[in-house]
Amino acid sequence: MGLVSWMYLYLRVDVHSGTRTQYHSVRVIHSSTES
Repeated sequence: MGLVSWMYLYLRVDVHSGTRTQYHSVRVIHSSTES
């Protein structure tokens, strides 16, 4: 559930900033968490 909160937060930041940098960060964090 915490992961979902992080993804939601990062996605919101991505929308507000208008960049994909935060989105890429989410993918990295997600991969690290799955390991």
